[in-house]
Amino acid sequence: MEEKHVTQTDVCVALGINRGAMSSYLSGRYMPKNETVARMAKYLEVSPGWLWGVIDTKESITNFAVSLHERLLVEAYRNKPEMQKAIDILLGINA
Repeated sequence: MEEKHVTQTDVCVALGINRGAMSSYLSGRYMPKNETVARMAKYLEVSPGWLWGVIDTKESITNFAVSLHERLLVEAYRNKPEMQKAIDILLGINA
């Protein structure tokens, strides 16, 4: 948030998030829903994966040629290797 020159309050107001909830997310006390992370990422122009701490780069989601929904699907697929074969079969992918 510092790099974007926005405060926690700015993010809360823009996204309709309770300040107490934001504080809990930042402290690690509670985990936000995927939808909340996606909205935060879009607002802050960073990747949802970076907010979750699963990737090192903050690369903006707006730099991808795929939609936010597609990006979240790819990240979910990568984070669930036990489900990948079933998803491939469902989609008819023979990789």
